[in-house]
Amino acid sequence: EELKKEIDDVDSALNTLENTMETTFRDGILDESERALLRDNLNIIAKEKADIDKDYETLYNNEDLLDPAKTKLKTKYNMFTESHNSLALTINTIIEKETIIDNNDKANIDIAFENWRNALGEYRNASLEAIDSIAKKKLDDKTEILNKQWSDLTVDLDGIRMEVGTLEKKVSQMDENVNA
Repeated sequence: EELKKEIDDVDSALNTLENTMETTFRDGILDESERALLRDNLNIIAKEKADIDKDYETLYNNEDLLDPAKTKLKTKYNMFTESHNSLALTINTIIEKETIIDNNDKANIDIAFENWRNALGEYRNASLEAIDSIAKKKLDDKTEILNKQWSDLTVDLDGIRMEVGTLEKKVSQMDENVNA
C-alpha cells in the first residue's frame, strides 16, 4: 500500500511537470518563471524518486526475496532509473536552451515522458511481484516448519514414536512403564 502511494506520488509529480512542459511548447519561448517552475517540478520528481529508491533498497535487500523476482526487480529498477535520468537530462537541456523551443525538443520530451511512464509501470509490476515472492517464501518457510513438526510423529512396529528435538520416547515403552 505504501509502495503504491509512493509510485502514485511520482506519477502525480510527473503529470504536473508534463502539463508545465505542454504550456511551454505552445509559444516556443521559455521565460524565467517557466524555467523556475520546471526546476521546481524536477526537484519534486527527484524527491519522489528518492522515495522509490528507499523502497527498492528495502525490497531488494529482503532476505526472503529470491530469483527470478529479485533479478527482475533490479532490472526494472535500473530501467526506471535510466529513464528518470534521461527525462531529467532532456528537461534540463530545454531549460538551458537559449533559442526557441522547437518540434525536435517537443519530440524529445514526449519520448522521454513516454519512456519514463513505461519504466515506472514495469517497475511497479516488478515491485508487486517481489512483494508476492517475499510473502510466498515466508509462507513456504512456515509450511515447511509445520510439516516438519507433523513428521516428527511417526509410527513404527513398536508403536507411535514422538521426536521433539533430541528427546525420543516410544508410546509402547510408556505403556510398559505405566502397566509395570
